[in-house]
Amino acid sequence: MNVVESTQAYDRWLAQRLRIVKRDLKLKHRRMAQDPFCFLRGSFYRWAEVWPQLCTQLAAAPRVLGIGDLHVENFGTWRDSEGRLVWGINDFDEAATVAYTNDLVRLCTSALIAIGESRLATPARRACDSVLEGYTESLRDGGLPVVLAERNRWLRDLAVGRRDRAITEAVERGRQHVAHLGFVVDQENGVHDRLMLPARPAVSAGRG
Repeated sequence: MNVVESTQAYDRWLAQRLRIVKRDLKLKHRRMAQDPFCFLRGSFYRWAEVWPQLCTQLAAAPRVLGIGDLHVENFGTWRDSEGRLVWGINDFDEAATVAYTNDLVRLCTSALIAIGESRLATPARRACDSVLEGYTESLRDGGLPVVLAERNRWLRDLAVGRRDRAITEAVERGRQHVAHLGFVVDQENGVHDRLMLPARPAVSAGRG
């Protein structure tokens, strides 16, 4: 079965289980055809077919509950139940019981593609070594959450810096509220996380 046949079979299978928006599906197919990284992100079904054939020994590793469709853009930040800023994997749509090596190989594959497309600025060997080192360290530490306020301050500074740049750009486009980012712009006190807003009502930018 080639990739076109595999995609058609997957789309038919999916259509039997939920309502498909044909316009969105066509858009997905166009993006997959134009961009190798988008193809990787949108074709886990194909990965599940060919990876065990191409990496036979790795696919025979012990099986765990894995992410499945893991890639470098499946990480982000959020607030936990205690209001702490946490970093980690944020997409579990295709979690499945897989060889533990699946997530490692797929994450490294996505990093190599991202590097090749100038999406990620790091040497290929360093990216793969970092994945293995991080996985090993996490196992050794018992899989603790990455709480940015307590550990890995460099990652917190990076995440907050990107957030603030995104908010600044949104405000410059004349958007008074950036609710889709989960933050509110307070004219007097700057930018606040929604969960960390002061008790008094915030005054949004542009209000008198």
